[in-house]
Amino acid sequence: MHNLNNCLCDKVKKNCLKNKNEESCGMIIADEVIACENLSPFPSNHFIINPMIVFEKKPDYIYHSHVRSSCKPSRLDLIQFKEINIPFLIYSLIDDEFYLLK
Repeated sequence: MHNLNNCLCDKVKKNCLKNKNEESCGMIIADEVIACENLSPFPSNHFIINPMIVFEKKPDYIYHSHVRSSCKPSRLDLIQFKEINIPFLIYSLIDDEFYLLK
């Protein structure tokens, strides 16, 4: 697994700040940050990435933002993490902080 560094976190943060009203999401593969479309019907509170993309790309990390809460994982984040077993990098727009769930 590739290690996170400040440059990758800065790229994730930049992607997340593009839309402050909806959860942003994407993948980190090696040194590349790939933004994905949030397919959730409730994007202000939840994210869904196309599972076929995740299956095909085999990312090192999945990232997403929390627009109205801290970076601590939600109950749904914990469930999704356990199902796919890929570390989550969560960025809080409110606190300007990251949380790594692994």
